Amino acid sequence: MWELMMKSWDPDRTKRPQLTNILDALQYAVLNNALTCNDVDYIRTFDANDIIDWLSTGEYPDDTAPVTLMRCLDIMMMSDLVFERLHYTILVQTVANFLVPSENANSPCNSAVFICHGAFHLLARMAKHATEQYLCFMRSAFIDARITPAFVLQGARHIEFEQFSDYQVILPLAMPDPTVYSHDSEDDTLGAALRHISRHIQGGTPSKTISHQWKEFLSYPIVQARLIVGMHGGLHPETVDWMQNIFSVILQWLDEMNGSDFLPILEQIVDNVEFTVFAEHTALEVPLEAVLQVAAIMFEVFVDRRSMCEANVGAILGLLYHHLEQTPDYDNPRGSLRLLKADRFSAELLRLMYSPSRLKTSAFVFFVGILKASIRRLSYDPADEVFGLLESLPWLDVVSSPLPPTRLPLQLDILNSLLTCRCLARGHMEDSESDTSMAAHLLSEAESSKVMAMLARCLTSTLDRSCVPVVVELLKNEAFRPIFRKAFSNHDSAPVSEAVFSAAYRIWVWTYTVQFQTTSLLQTELSETISSGVPLEAQVVHIRSSQSGALQSGRVPPLLRLLSLRINASWEHNTILALAPLLLECITENMCCKWVASQQPHGVPDLIGNWNILRAAFSTLHMKDGPIAMTQIFAMEVIVAAYRRCRGLDKGLRRAMEDSDWSDIPGLCVGIQTVKNHSLAPFWEWLLYRTQQRIDETDEVSSSLKTLVSSALSQIRDDDDVQAGYAALLVVQAIFVSFTNGPVLVLTALPFESRDGLRAWLTAHQDEAKDMLDQLPLSHSPGAPIQVNTALLEEVRHLVQSPVSPSFRQRSPLASTSASVKWPQTMAQGHWNRSTLTP
Repeated sequence: MWELMMKSWDPDRTKRPQLTNILDALQYAVLNNALTCNDVDYIRTFDANDIIDWLSTGEYPDDTAPVTLMRCLDIMMMSDLVFERLHYTILVQTVANFLVPSENANSPCNSAVFICHGAFHLLARMAKHATEQYLCFMRSAFIDARITPAFVLQGARHIEFEQFSDYQVILPLAMPDPTVYSHDSEDDTLGAALRHISRHIQGGTPSKTISHQWKEFLSYPIVQARLIVGMHGGLHPETVDWMQNIFSVILQWLDEMNGSDFLPILEQIVDNVEFTVFAEHTALEVPLEAVLQVAAIMFEVFVDRRSMCEANVGAILGLLYHHLEQTPDYDNPRGSLRLLKADRFSAELLRLMYSPSRLKTSAFVFFVGILKASIRRLSYDPADEVFGLLESLPWLDVVSSPLPPTRLPLQLDILNSLLTCRCLARGHMEDSESDTSMAAHLLSEAESSKVMAMLARCLTSTLDRSCVPVVVELLKNEAFRPIFRKAFSNHDSAPVSEAVFSAAYRIWVWTYTVQFQTTSLLQTELSETISSGVPLEAQVVHIRSSQSGALQSGRVPPLLRLLSLRINASWEHNTILALAPLLLECITENMCCKWVASQQPHGVPDLIGNWNILRAAFSTLHMKDGPIAMTQIFAMEVIVAAYRRCRGLDKGLRRAMEDSDWSDIPGLCVGIQTVKNHSLAPFWEWLLYRTQQRIDETDEVSSSLKTLVSSALSQIRDDDDVQAGYAALLVVQAIFVSFTNGPVLVLTALPFESRDGLRAWLTAHQDEAKDMLDQLPLSHSPGAPIQVNTALLEEVRHLVQSPVSPSFRQRSPLASTSASVKWPQTMAQGHWNRSTLTP
């Protein structure tokens, strides 16, 4: 019925032109409906020539009409439809012009993209089923319609990877005939296509589909020949642009693809490049400036994997060195600058510098010479452009690589020269920028990691000691001060990497390690340099902050070892005394670390065995001004740990405890009652050991002991601090059995109703108390808690319990005050009541 209607409307198209658009719309609706219903038989009843004419007019009912018409033609071709040449040519030209979408084709909803997909599909079907004669018709139609390879490449950017086979069929139709093609003609279609590719490579990374399309195009021998001709066009200005913007861009893209599909094409092109094209420009009589200009052009536009070996790069490196040496400081070395700006030269140089083991010794000599020439130029002009280009090279990869010992002096020379160059280059910074800030920019975090590891390896290696003086001088450079400061203090909020920390730690430890006699002075110099940049207070604060950080908590033991080494070899006596509160708290927090408290009396150097620390601890006990109660507890804990560790046999420590004035005891008893949230066990354990030292039983001592017993009994009543209560009980027992008037002192401190029971208990346990005193200290482990005899403590607590006697922490009117400690800045001014402590 639709066919009869269409035929009945044909006369109306001629008689009534105003109805043409309506009739076309109806006919298009019929076709579209037939396609929707997959009515192939009905579609084949249409005249293909009419469809072609309609498609070529460009007048469609809607934007998607070309897709519908091409689908109809596609179905018609399945029935071996034969076209006459005219209509066939019209069809090919019309569809070919649809290969490139119109503007805004990047939108997925743009109908032009779908038309482009349909055009590729229809042309590919026509080419696949065309005879040789019809293929000739198609090629002629492409030429007449000026369908060039660039046009096909431009359209192919919008098709999907599934249509790649369609692209492979269509591209040969647009390729010029190799027998008649000439790149010198005005119609350089291949040159235009290559420009199209290079322009899009420079514009961004192509997709996988586009990359394979370009690979297909570049696989044609005629295309490769066009590239080679452009390369060999000479060094004239008009050809340099071709080589820079087309040849090198495309080959670099092929190289970056680095795939098995792309490698053969790259090799085919490279194999046809003649390195001798530059040979005549490198004659010996030509000045270095001209030679470097040619070398720069070569590296800018030429890639030759066969010829550009390490020897060729090394030779040009030598030319660069000699040219910089010969050029006056005030002159512009144009040839050297152009060579250094050549991306290919930089890439080749980078490739070699990232593999220093492949470099000859001469290359290291050239590197040193180039940097020393840069030092000379930077001294004249801190903004010299040569070093600005050199600085981006991976010098520190060359410096930090493990190479044979013969290369080490050259590596250190390169590092020293590089740091000098950077210091000079940053010398033109604003005056407001401090030297410290400038030094922090001399080495980045990644560079610090490489360099510090290499220098640590040089110092700790026992194979060759000849470079140690050079390494020490390097580490005294301002560039390394920020590294040590950041690694061992809170100078920066961001911690250094593990590699930097490990290397810096090894270096600083080396300065305290017993070495050969020839290096001891160097170790002292380096140790003083590092210590001057890392204040002791900042170092201790950094340790304490690292304890709370999960990422840095693993660094606490090595940090404590460094602190121990520094203090044990320290000349900073006054500083240690002034920082006593901070140091003592840090020590008590890390008592389980062997660098703080070794388990052996004569083990590794630790902090609790250091006499500067012990002096500070005893000095703290005699301080009377400021909120120092908590600090005094820390001091007692340190003294107790030292006493435990030496088993109470250290004469210097025993003498220092004897020098503790008993007149200070009442004040200490009052002060420590203000301490909150911390056990008072160190206080009572310290008093326990003090009672076993020499004591003159004067009236003043008796008064102090009476106060002490009263406080001890109050401590025993305290249920919250069991360890302190048990230690206080031991103190009471020690006074009871060790002093002549001990029983009287103990009993008079009790209410009358409790005296008989406690006297009986103490008398019954005299032998046990004496055995306990003979076995002091309570533990041989510095940080171990006191082993409490709970049953014994409960017995005594029951005996001394009184409803009118408050517990120890409730006795003082100061008990409600804050226990937080504000570190006194005048700790160094603390005085000794009797004598200065000496080991």
